[in-house]
Amino acid sequence: ARKEFDFDISDPQHIRISPLNRNSDANRIIEELAISVNRETGRLFQEADFPGIYRTQSSYEIIKEVEEGTQLSMEHLRIEPARLSTIPGSHAGLGCEVYMQITSPIRRFVDLITQQQLKLLIEKKDPVFSIEDMMRWSEEISLRHKK
Repeated sequence: ARKEFDFDISDPQHIRISPLNRNSDANRIIEELAISVNRETGRLFQEADFPGIYRTQSSYEIIKEVEEGTQLSMEHLRIEPARLSTIPGSHAGLGCEVYMQITSPIRRFVDLITQQQLKLLIEKKDPVFSIEDMMRWSEEISLRHKK
């Protein structure tokens, strides 16, 4: 996980840089709310058969026998990375039947276009982006993440 920092520049003579604590109760609430919003957005798109980009992840697979008295650990599992798809599917890592990313439009292009599509879905208008657009973007984004 990448580290994030807080910069205090209120006094230019004494700039303070401190690591952010992402383990607070407030951050956990925000994370859970974001997952809920992303899950419900995916459900809405799926029910309406509206073009969008889903984030899916296959279930894990046990690849090494777990001996009695031993705890299950990462060395026992094969976990596939999450991937983008225009076809709704489950996200095993988050325990969601369907999942889309929409909560960070400033950081992720997918979230930005999903927000635009959601607005049209709610307004009962036609999508501005086609399933072909979504397929092309999901492939391009996936290729960039592999580099």
